[in-house]
Amino acid sequence: MSLKRRSGIIKSDVLIVGGGIGGMQAAITAADEGATVVVAEKADTCRSGSGVTGNDHFMCYIPSYHGEDFDAIIAEVTDTLVGPL
Repeated sequence: MSLKRRSGIIKSDVLIVGGGIGGMQAAITAADEGATVVVAEKADTCRSGSGVTGNDHFMCYIPSYHGEDFDAIIAEVTDTLVGPL
């Protein structure tokens, strides 16, 4: 996924400050309820906060959830990882 940086006024129903596990859950819940959501995060939300490392620092691949294209999962991790792989 490619994200664009924007400038100017952005209108939304909900502003979430922080893309950690709590912020992302709040954003998902608000979006599920029909709100337009903006997440303000200093890093990539795919790898932000304690959610990515909170499971004893391991990565999990579940084909039924993530899909069969393992190369796409590795590419996403490589693109969003901060620090060594």
